Amino acid sequence: MLMLEKPKAVSGWGKVLFNAVGLATIVGGWGVLALRAIAVPAKLGTTVAITPGLSDAYPAYPTLGIPESAAGFAVSIGIAALGVWLVMATKHLNRTFR
Repeated sequence: MLMLEKPKAVSGWGKVLFNAVGLATIVGGWGVLALRAIAVPAKLGTTVAITPGLSDAYPAYPTLGIPESAAGFAVSIGIAALGVWLVMATKHLNRTFR
């Protein structure tokens, strides 16, 4: 019902979901790659410290919403898909009923 009454608001929330979660997914991907690059010397035996997560590697930055595991990436991709669906469903309903 809200999609018909306020389509711009619902479409805007879909875009916000897609953009925010998409950015977090990209940052998470780069973060995981950075952690794996840091861990290579430790695997070779040249250093001892291995950082287990992004919050340990980057303590000054908030990393709460950034995915680091396969389940986290699946959830973030699902939320981004929900944002895309909100935009597409709102457009479809407005074309159908107006």
